[in-house]
Amino acid sequence: MIRWIGVTALLLCPRLFFAQPADSAGVLEAADFLEMVLNNHPAARRAGLLDARSAAYTRMMRGNFDPKLYSDLQQKFFKGDEYFTISESGIKAPLWYGISLKGAYATASGGVLNPENKLPAGGQAVLGAGISLIRGLVFDERRAGVQQARINTRMNEAEKRLLRNDLAMEAITAYWEWSAAYAQLGMLEQAVEAARRRQNGIVQSFLLGDKPAIDTLESFLVLQSREMELNDAALIYQNTAIAVSGYLWDARGNPLKITDMLRPSLPEKQPEDVVKPDTVLARLGDAHPFLELTRQKIRLLETEQRLNREQLKPRLDVEYNLLGDRWQFGDASDGWFGNYKWGVKLEYPLFTRKERGKLELTAVKLLDTQYELQQKYIDVANKFRRYYAAYEITVRQLELARSMASDYEILLAAEQQKFNIGESSIFLINSREQKLIDARVKSIKLNAECMKLLAALQWSAGELAE
Repeated sequence: MIRWIGVTALLLCPRLFFAQPADSAGVLEAADFLEMVLNNHPAARRAGLLDARSAAYTRMMRGNFDPKLYSDLQQKFFKGDEYFTISESGIKAPLWYGISLKGAYATASGGVLNPENKLPAGGQAVLGAGISLIRGLVFDERRAGVQQARINTRMNEAEKRLLRNDLAMEAITAYWEWSAAYAQLGMLEQAVEAARRRQNGIVQSFLLGDKPAIDTLESFLVLQSREMELNDAALIYQNTAIAVSGYLWDARGNPLKITDMLRPSLPEKQPEDVVKPDTVLARLGDAHPFLELTRQKIRLLETEQRLNREQLKPRLDVEYNLLGDRWQFGDASDGWFGNYKWGVKLEYPLFTRKERGKLELTAVKLLDTQYELQQKYIDVANKFRRYYAAYEITVRQLELARSMASDYEILLAAEQQKFNIGESSIFLINSREQKLIDARVKSIKLNAECMKLLAALQWSAGELAE
């Protein structure tokens, strides 16, 4: 937390986009940068809203099992006569296994009352229960909704991981490009300073009569060339710093900017403990959020298929209501269960074309998604293999570039010694130096590419934001 406060303070300093010496600028480490991005960036916060969406959807589906109060009143008056007044108020509570419970109180009065609606003078309490004996006994829309809500929660979690993984990849790519631009800018600043010192020395030698005038012109042209390269590098640095700033936000949602008081880290060597492909590929199928999202789509379709299969069964609903005299249930002659009302309802479509069509359509969707999962696994695995192959080659290229830079440095030093004793020329000095600069620039770019490929390995495995 203290480190974060310090980094945020450096980000808020007003001077922008000018590289500073390494010992005067604070370092924004890649891990700290990524942590700030994943905690504060709007895209990361939007991904966090998926948790709230899952909770809301689960609450909505569980609401299908909420008890419900109800009240029903019917009256009829005609030409001043009361035909009937019928009312019923109560509560209904659906349970998990296709059972519903009911408790109510009903009244009925009037001069023209249907005999089946006649009730005791003071009203009648009712205790009832209903159950679906065939269709809906083991599975129904309510239970399917709750199961789909659980699957939806896992889908949203996978989508959240996927969004954060992609955001982390975009951000860390921008970071290492900024790091490379900073390193290249610092190296070219040193090259300009060396060219300026050489120019001043050659001018002094010319004034003393030791060097021809043409050498002063050539050294001046080299200085101008180095300054042009420095200006190009400064522009690249500013653009990459702006790009990195786009990923930096504070905890209150305010955007931050890279200042001259902050610099990126400059990795000296690549880590030796890079995870091997076989290790990652062994867990890829279970760990990658992209594949997990598709797997949960399959679970969703399996739930839909189970519900559609349930619709092929006949519907047989049985309802039983225990009737009371006012609030009293049973009497000495009839006992508790002597007064009741019950019913049974059976229905079944003759051809079941609608139900069978839904089931067949779901089966096709399920098979299609299973094929999609197989293809996605191959795509993800091959992407990881490509990044790993690119990383291995780039590491070897980096080793060669660093070796070449070291050799060019030796050649330049030797050429400088020959120049000092009059056995070389400014042209050869500049040529050796240009080769050294090119090799160092190549090393910087390859180093940044290695770091980006390391991040890409984690990204392709779905683990960069973990």
